[in-house]
Amino acid sequence: MTASSRRSILYFAYGSNLLESRLRAPERTPGAICRGQASLDEHQLRFHKRGRDGSGKADAFFTGSPVHQLHGRVYELPLGELVTLDRVEGVGFGYERVTVSVTLGTLGLVDAQTYRALEPAIDPGIAPFDWYLNLVRAGAAEIDLPASHQESLRVISSIVDPDVDRRERARALLPVSWQAPRPAGRARSPS
Repeated sequence: MTASSRRSILYFAYGSNLLESRLRAPERTPGAICRGQASLDEHQLRFHKRGRDGSGKADAFFTGSPVHQLHGRVYELPLGELVTLDRVEGVGFGYERVTVSVTLGTLGLVDAQTYRALEPAIDPGIAPFDWYLNLVRAGAAEIDLPASHQESLRVISSIVDPDVDRRERARALLPVSWQAPRPAGRARSPS
């Protein structure tokens, strides 16, 4: 599969962008089209990339080990939206965009763009915020990634984000079944 006449590009999502409502948000890539589940060999999902907010973000970490496989989703993105996604993802500020070969269902190997943490941004001692990890978990469930992948996400520890507004914005992207009840006294802000 190749992107249509170079007006679009294939993108391999493995972290919070697994959740279609997050990736297709107006400030990200509303023109994204899901092309299916995919896997990236010799890579492992880690939450050791220090985000701008100080928490752990997902990284497609190259291990070189044939026993490691990172599961995700391939989207076709309009080429014009790639610049926006680069900015949102932080290209040059902890991430780099790279081309990887992923296995896309029965189509076999295809080249896709993805994001990988730069060495200076890696901190194995940090944890993701709870809302961020829930976006990743919900995305994995949304496309029914392998049970072993979903189970590995369930055992990852997270921390509570002290920024209530950021938590609420992320919570609004989650499917209703993933939304925990709000703490007493916290009213929903009008939209």
